[in-house]
Amino acid sequence: DALVYVNAQMKMRDIVIILTDGIISDLDEPNTQMLFDDIATKASAAIFVSTHNVVNIPKWRFTKLSPLDKTVR
Repeated sequence: DALVYVNAQMKMRDIVIILTDGIISDLDEPNTQMLFDDIATKASAAIFVSTHNVVNIPKWRFTKLSPLDKTVR
């Protein structure tokens, strides 16, 4: 599990950025929420970047990426 790995490997005050489509099947599970909270508490900044779903995770900054307009060059 990626969150378990990040939580174990990160150092205090690291910046953590998650790049995803935002489709996380276990997002509402208590263990997943606890991992997000633990990581955000240790990090100097916790940023969640999604290309699809909008998510609300306490202590995390959220950004949604939109596809570029392919007609613009």
